[in-house]
Amino acid sequence: MLFLLSPADVAFDGSGNKYEADLGHQAIIKYDSAGQYITHWSLFNAISIAVNLSTNQIYAGLVNNEVHIFDDRGNALHTFGNHGTGDGEFDGIKDIAIDDIYIYIADRSNHRVQIFNKTDRSFLTSVGGHGTGDGELKNPSGLTVGSGRQLYVADTDNNRIQLFTFDSGTSRWSYHSQFNLANPQSLYLNETTGGSNMLYVFHPALSNKWSSVPVTGHDLDPVDATSITTNSLESKVFTGHLNAKMAWNPVEEQLYASDRSIIVRIDDEFKRSNWIGVSLDQFNAPGGIAVDRSGKIYITDTYQQRILTYAQDGSFLDSWGKIGSGDGEFFQPRGIAVDSAGNIYVADTENYRIQKFRPDGTFDKKWGERGIGDGKFMEIKALVIDDADNVYVASWKTVQKFDKHGNHLHTFGDHHCGTTGHAPCTDNGKLQSSGG
Repeated sequence: MLFLLSPADVAFDGSGNKYEADLGHQAIIKYDSAGQYITHWSLFNAISIAVNLSTNQIYAGLVNNEVHIFDDRGNALHTFGNHGTGDGEFDGIKDIAIDDIYIYIADRSNHRVQIFNKTDRSFLTSVGGHGTGDGELKNPSGLTVGSGRQLYVADTDNNRIQLFTFDSGTSRWSYHSQFNLANPQSLYLNETTGGSNMLYVFHPALSNKWSSVPVTGHDLDPVDATSITTNSLESKVFTGHLNAKMAWNPVEEQLYASDRSIIVRIDDEFKRSNWIGVSLDQFNAPGGIAVDRSGKIYITDTYQQRILTYAQDGSFLDSWGKIGSGDGEFFQPRGIAVDSAGNIYVADTENYRIQKFRPDGTFDKKWGERGIGDGKFMEIKALVIDDADNVYVASWKTVQKFDKHGNHLHTFGDHHCGTTGHAPCTDNGKLQSSGG
């Protein structure tokens, strides 16, 4: 069984089975409607995924600008596309949408949406072209398609959503209408039988903002800005990653979102209603554990890039962190320790540094960089604190000692032992590889 590591996109088939493109595992992972693992198959750098509801075939867009098609058991069926600017070529596949006849692909850096026949994957036409005028696009990121082949495009860097409508006589799409909304990234149109449709929009430039836009029929011209409902997801629940994607579960009639950290179910007010995969209070790969003087427990969840805290009785308290190299962000955190004042020190292993947090989990300071020498780290193996709140870090061929402010005090071992001009690492006082 595989747990989520870095979900880039999610899609559902007509039975509610979930397909997740996971960059951490470099795979497509399939779960049933109850969230139980079914199977997975390897696929390198899949960043977009869609399901053909009539056949349950899976379409995955890759970083290398190919689209791979599989059956629902992971058997490869077809591949099309490559890098370029011509018809059927892509420069940054950002989203895929499918209706009963056509495949729609957001070709971001070519500033267009390309449309293909679903039966033979042949190129049909495209909409867009670089610019700011009506029907022109600038780095489109998201797509959604109505039942009448109404094509809605998140025209991201033009800060608007545009609608292109279909002419059955010519089998072509033309610009119809638009409305302005800051930094739209992902879209989903929920149609109703009465025509009071709802367009859901994710636009992360505004602090994890998610908006629901009432659309009468399919026309965007009458959209009233005062009718738009906007909410923010809790920052510790959803990171607001620039590649967040939305998907609709047709069985539950519920909206889901993925952001390369977690997949969540969103209720009508854009609040988290459920986690999929590794949940808020569970860990995937615990890398370190520490307990403070009050009995509070801290665990590094290495592959979910976060810190989890529990009370002495085991009840979940809080979590913080996300993938990245900024303050309070992590790349495979492992060792963790707590000083006498309750400050938390985390070995941010693949960022080659130590981060210090206050007792409330807010960032305090950091030190270290990649390299060999005092105050530098190659691979942090362990982290401990003594009674005087000095910090000891096992890394490479040494254990380095720092004060609680990050000032280097002493190095045990030899950074360069075993190399030309230095003693062997087997000599007394030397370390071959400090492990903990």
